[in-house]
Amino acid sequence: MSETESANNGSDAEEKIRDAALQSSGVLLAVDLAQLRVQAASENAADLIGRPVDDLIGESIASIFGEAESARIETVGTEDLPAGSLSPRRIRTCNEYSGDREIDCLAHRSGDFVVLELFDPTDTRLDSADSRARFRDLIFADIETADWIPGMCQRTADRLRAAMDLNGVGIYAFDGAGNGQIVAVSNDGVYNFPSDGIRASRMPESVRRPLERTRIRLVSNFDAAGVNIVSAPDSAGRIDLSNALLRAFSAKDEAYLADFVPAKGFLVMPIVADGRLWGIIMCLDTEEFRPPLVDLRLYSFATQVLTSGVTRLEASGRLNAFRDARNIADKLESHDGDSLALADIVEEIGGELLETFGFEQAVLRIGGDETVIGTRDGAGSDLSHLREWAENGIAIIDAKSPKEALVGLSDTANTEAAFLSLSEDGSDYLFLGRRDYGLQYLKSGKDKKLQSWRPLSATTEMDALQPLRRSLMAILNAERARFFAAENLRAETTSARLRAEMLSLDRNTTLSELAGSLAHEMNQPLTAISNFVGACKIELDESGLDVPAGILELMDDTVEEAARAGALLRRLRRFVETGETVRVALDLNEVVEHAATLAHETVLADGVSLECCLDESAPTIIADRMQFEQVVFNLVRNAIQALNGEDRREIVVTTEVEGPGKVRTIVADSGPGVPKERENYLFQPLQPGSGGGMGMGLSVCRKILEAHGGRIEYKRQNDRTEFGFVMPVSSEKPENA
Repeated sequence: MSETESANNGSDAEEKIRDAALQSSGVLLAVDLAQLRVQAASENAADLIGRPVDDLIGESIASIFGEAESARIETVGTEDLPAGSLSPRRIRTCNEYSGDREIDCLAHRSGDFVVLELFDPTDTRLDSADSRARFRDLIFADIETADWIPGMCQRTADRLRAAMDLNGVGIYAFDGAGNGQIVAVSNDGVYNFPSDGIRASRMPESVRRPLERTRIRLVSNFDAAGVNIVSAPDSAGRIDLSNALLRAFSAKDEAYLADFVPAKGFLVMPIVADGRLWGIIMCLDTEEFRPPLVDLRLYSFATQVLTSGVTRLEASGRLNAFRDARNIADKLESHDGDSLALADIVEEIGGELLETFGFEQAVLRIGGDETVIGTRDGAGSDLSHLREWAENGIAIIDAKSPKEALVGLSDTANTEAAFLSLSEDGSDYLFLGRRDYGLQYLKSGKDKKLQSWRPLSATTEMDALQPLRRSLMAILNAERARFFAAENLRAETTSARLRAEMLSLDRNTTLSELAGSLAHEMNQPLTAISNFVGACKIELDESGLDVPAGILELMDDTVEEAARAGALLRRLRRFVETGETVRVALDLNEVVEHAATLAHETVLADGVSLECCLDESAPTIIADRMQFEQVVFNLVRNAIQALNGEDRREIVVTTEVEGPGKVRTIVADSGPGVPKERENYLFQPLQPGSGGGMGMGLSVCRKILEAHGGRIEYKRQNDRTEFGFVMPVSSEKPENA
C-alpha cells in the first residue's frame, strides 16, 4: 500500500464521507482501478456527461472519455500524491451523448478507486505563464524579508482578496485552547468578519484535525442543496471521499461557517507549520463562488508560501527565546554566592522574566511565602499539585490538560501556564501564567519580541525553561545552606536561655511568648527533617538499591507530616505574635467534618465512634482555615483522650444555627466530664489535661476563637460532656464555591 493509500485509509471515521451528499457545483465519478469502470457517480452526472446516472454505473471509462484519457486516469492510481493535492487537468468527453466537449477535472486515488471530480470549464484569469508568474511574484513579495507574523499575514490577505476579487479574506491562528484568533482581515467594506474570532466550541478539534491532511476546503454555495451518490452494490460503503473537493459540508462544518453568514461562498486553506495546524485562511464571497481550478491551485500555492514565512519566523522566535532564556539564567547565576534571597532576586528581574517568556504573571512560592510579579490572577492558591504533571521538574498546563491540573487557575478556558518545581514535593515552585495571550498580543500590535503564538506544550518551550529552573534551584540551595548554618548556631546558643525562660513563665500572661518561641525554634528542625529525608530518597534512588516500598512510604509520610507541622507552627507564631490571620469565606460543615475526621483517624481512637450531625442550612463563616481546623481538631482529640477506659465511647459533632448571625458547633462525648475543681481554669494556659499534656490546647482554642469574634463554652448535661463554640456568620460565598 502506498503512503497516500495509508493516509486515506487512516482518516478518522467520523470525518469520512462515504456515499454521502456532494455539493452541486460539480460531478463526481469513482472508477475502480482493476477494470477502469464507473462504480459510483453523483446524481447530477448527466449535466456534464449527458447520460443518466444509472446508465453510468459499470460503464468503462474509455467509453466516456476515450482510450487516451482512460490511460491517463489509470496512471493516477500509481501516482504518490499527498492527500488533498490539487492537480487540475482538462479532459474531453468522447461519446454519443455529450459529444466532444471539454471538462475540467481533478483526480486522486482513494484506496482501490480513482475519484474524478468534473467541472464546467471556466475562463481563467491566471491561466497563462505570464499571469501565473505575476501572481507568484505578488504572493512572494516581502515574505522573505517580513519581520513579524501579523504584518506578513495582513499583506497576504490584502493581495489574495485583490487577486480573487472576493468580499473578504481573514487569516486566523489557533491558540493553545483551539480558538481561532484573528491575525489579519482584508475586506471590501461590504462584508465584515466576526470580531471574536472562531471559538473552539464552534470549530472543535474533530473539524480542525482533518484540515492538516488537505490543501483546500471549498464550499461554493452555503445555501445550495446537495446531490447524492449512486453506487454499484459491491462498491457501496467502500469509497472514501474525505479528500474530495466536492464533498458536502457536514453539520460540524456548518457550526462554524454559520458565523460568517451572509457569505455564501467559502474557501478554507489550512496553514500547517511544523506538522501542526497553525491556522487557516478564510476566503469569503457573498455570492456563489466557483473559481477556476487553475486558480485554486495557485491559491493553494500562496498558502504554502505563507506557511514557509510562518515557519521561518517561528524558528527565529524560538531561537530568540533560547537566547533570552539563557541571558535570564546567566543573570540569576551571577547572584549565586551573594547574600540575596531568591525572592529578592526574582523580584529584581521579574519584569524582564515576564517579557522574555511572554507571560503576564510570575508567582514564586518558597516555604509557603509568595512573591508575585505582574497580575495577581491565581496568586494565593497552592499550586503544588501541578508537580504530578511535571516532566524533569517542569509541567506545561493549558486548556487541554486534565481537569485536576487546572484546579486553582483563575481562567482554565484561556490559561497557558508553566510550573517549575524547585523541591521534590513541589511545595516550592515558580509559576508562570498568561490568559488569552494571542488576543492580547494582537491588540498590542507593537511587541515583536515573540514572533508567534507558540504552543506552550512544545518541547522547545520546555528546553528554554530548563536552564531557568536549574539556576533557581542553585540559588535556593545556597540560600538554604546559609540559613541552616545560621539557625543551627543560633539554636545552640539559645537553648539554655529557652529552658530558663520556660521555668519562669507566668501561666496567665505568657501563652503567646511560649507558643511564639516554640514555633520559631521548632520550624527549622522540621524543615531540616523534610529536606534530609528528601535527600535520602534521592540518594537511595540513585544508588540502585532495592529499597522496600514500605520504607519509601514511611519516608514520604515523614516529609508530609513535617511539612504540616511546620505550616501549623508558622501560622501559630504569626497569630500569637501579631494576631495575623488569613481569613476567607469557609463552608462551616465542610471544615468541621474534615478536621473531626482527621483527628479521629490520626489520634489513637480504637473503639471510639464518631458521628457528624451537620445542619445543612449552616451558613458561611469568615475564618482562617488552618486555625479553625486546629480548634475542631483539638476538641475532638481531647474528647478521644477523655474516653480512655470508658465502656461507652461515643463522640457526636453537630452544627446548628443559633439565631440571626450566629452558628454553633458542639463536640460532645460520653466520657465522665471535667472535675469540678478544674472547670474554672479550663481555658487558662498551662493547665494539665486528661492526656498528660502541657494544657495549652484549650487556651489556644479560646484565643483563636476570640480573635475571630467567637467564644468557647463547656457544659455537662444528659450524661454528656460538651465543648461548644459560637462563630459569627458571613454573607460571602466559601472559597471552594
